[in-house]
Formats: sequence, C-alpha cells, structure tokens
Amino acid sequence: MVLAEDAKLAPNPDITGDLIFQSFIWTAFMSLLLSGFLCLDKIYYRITRNRPKQITTHERYLKLIHTIETLLHTFSDQQLVSAISLLFTLNDQACTISAYDFNLVCTMLLISVVVHLNSLIMISDFIFKGKAIAFSRIVSIALQLTLTGIVFSARNTAIFPFEPQALAIMPAACFENTNATSSVGLADFANLASNITTNATLTATNSTGNGTETLWHNLEAATSTTHGLPEYIVLVIFVFFAVLTLLAEWIGTETGWNRHIGWGSIVVSITSTITSISLTGYAFSRYSALTKGMMVADLYQLAAVTPLTLSQLLPLTLLTSSLFPVINAVVGSLPTKSRRFANLLEQGEKTFEQGVKGYSSLESLQKWNSLAA
Repeated sequence: MVLAEDAKLAPNPDITGDLIFQSFIWTAFMSLLLSGFLCLDKIYYRITRNRPKQITTHERYLKLIHTIETLLHTFSDQQLVSAISLLFTLNDQACTISAYDFNLVCTMLLISVVVHLNSLIMISDFIFKGKAIAFSRIVSIALQLTLTGIVFSARNTAIFPFEPQALAIMPAACFENTNATSSVGLADFANLASNITTNATLTATNSTGNGTETLWHNLEAATSTTHGLPEYIVLVIFVFFAVLTLLAEWIGTETGWNRHIGWGSIVVSITSTITSISLTGYAFSRYSALTKGMMVADLYQLAAVTPLTLSQLLPLTLLTSSLFPVINAVVGSLPTKSRRFANLLEQGEKTFEQGVKGYSSLESLQKWNSLAA
C-alpha cells in the first residue's frame, strides 16, 4: 500500500533535526577524547606520584589537566541544557510525536548520559573544587537522569516499534508503557530484577539446572520481549558506578583513605571509558540505521525537509560558549580547593619560605664577615 503524501511522516526539525543530533554526537566524541587523556593521567600519576620531579607535578602540566577538566565540565553543562530542553519539548509533543522521532530522542538522551557520567567519574575532586557548584550540577544531572529513565521506561513494551518500520510513523503514545512514571521509572527495572532472580532460583531448586545459566537465560528472554530495556539497564548501572565513585572520593578525602581506593578509581575509570566508547558507537550506528530506514519516499515527506532552524543552531551555539571558561582556565590561576593543585601551591610556599630563610642566613653571614674583617 502506498501512503498519500499527507499521511507520511512529516519532519520534526525542532526536536530531531540533523544539527541537533550532530551537536550531541560531536560533544560525546570530544568528551571521550578528554576522558581518555584524564584516565591515562590518573594511571601515570598513580604510578609516579612518589617520585621526585615528575611531569605530573609541573605547573604547566597541571594547567593542562585543569583546562581539560574545565572543558569536560563545559561539555556536560551544554548537554544538560540541551537534554532538558529536549525533554521539555518531548513532553509538549507527548501526544503527537512519532515513534520514530521518540527513538531518536532516546538515542540523544543516551549520548547525554554518557557525557554526564564521564564528567562525574573522570574529574578528580569533582565535589571539592567548589561544593556549591558541584551540588547544583549533581542535582541538575540527577533530575535529567530521572526524566531520562522515565522516557526509556516508556518504550518498555513488546509492541513499541523500536526498529525502522511503517508503524514508526504513528504516535509513540499508541505503544508506550503506561506505568513509565511509577517509582520515577524504576518500577519496571525492579520488576524485571525480581522476576529474573525468582525464576532462576525456582528453576535451580526444582531441577538439576544451573542457576547462573538460568539467570542469564531469563535476562535474555526478558530483554528480547521488550524494546529499549537494555539501554535502561545500562543507564541504571552507569548511575550506580558514578554514585559509587563520588562516595568513594568523599569518604577517601574525609578519612584519608585515598591511597587505598586509588587503583579502584582507576579501574572504574577504565571501565567507564571503554563502556562509553561502545555506547557512543552504538548510538551513532542506531541513529544512522533509523534515519536510513525511515527517511525514504514511501514513509517520509522528503520534500518538506528544512535545511536549518533556530532550534537546530542553538545546541551548536552552546558549544561555542565553552571557549570562555577554557580561556579562563588557561590564563587564570589553578583552583586551590583541588587537592592535587593545592599540593603544588604548598610546595611553592615551602620553596619560598626556604628561599627567605636562605637569604636571611646569607645576609647574616656577610655581616659577620664584615665585622670580623
């Protein structure tokens, strides 16, 4: 059956325009590069921190680290503004947005989650550089992650058109999970965990089957009958490790146990980097598959595609605003509230005090020699 032109899916440039996705994906790629450098820095600093005259203690190197962390913060802030704007627009179009556009929104939200959680995990002293700013960032990110979880949960049905198909031109509301807002999106995840573990326990008890194999089989079966659930599970696991990292950093600083949790933090950072690369690649491939499968003459109003809109330009404009905090980080002074940067300041103060004492001793010696003469 051939659809009439007015029955085909119309473009929605204000929420899923090409430039909007490009701003999300390029931010993710750049944040991954920065995260990879910070991960290598953590490893090198951990290995060489007790050796004298290492590059990791030089002021220029620390200035570079501070600039990279500032840029990663800026990318996270940009994604926060873009994602929350996207969520509010999605709510405004809740009854009319197509399942295809809904899938694209979920892909962009997944990219945003990757950027946020990398900044939480990779930036050392995230909390202690400025507690008020860190608190506001964490609360804002938590709000976005909660709303993102609800959106992901809305696709947790067997009938949602997750892949490119004719049904995807219909409103997403026709297929959504009506319990998505229960327990702020965690109800489905809790029910899934309960069903999987209960069935695995019963099977292992009532037969000679292996409980671990049954658990894995039940997980595969549960995630294959609904759509979008794997992304939701990744979100919950990623958030768990981010919270664990922040708690470990806070406890380590308050108790002086940083030397005992350093390698644990590095393992989490490496895992986060590898997982983030995989998720970003998955998001890009999924976006490409969705657009290639749906933007065809039989389903899409190709003639109505507009080249540029204001809403598409705004995310790119937000990216350019990152130049200002980066310039400030380059030409400004290092933040003394960071433990690593504070150590450099303490070393500088000790060197200055030693120089003053040395100068005083030299002056006294010269006076004594003049008297003796």
